Amino acid sequence: MNIKFMQKILGDLNNHPRGRTIKNIMDSTKLARGTIKPLLDILVYTSQAEERIYGQNVKVYFANVKRVKKKLNTIK
Repeated sequence: MNIKFMQKILGDLNNHPRGRTIKNIMDSTKLARGTIKPLLDILVYTSQAEERIYGQNVKVYFANVKRVKKKLNTIK
């Protein structure tokens, strides 16, 4: 089940090269914040996504495109 959610999040990040906030990801994937945040932490830890901090409290997530394409092909 989590793999489907991770693929949804990775797909969303991959479709938006300028990055996405958690709120943007919540709106597009229809997943709850409590579901998205731990999965984003895993994606950042495994270098499939990158987290950048803008301002005081804004975190923007980006897909690591080379790793995402490779990972999506092996998950099927």
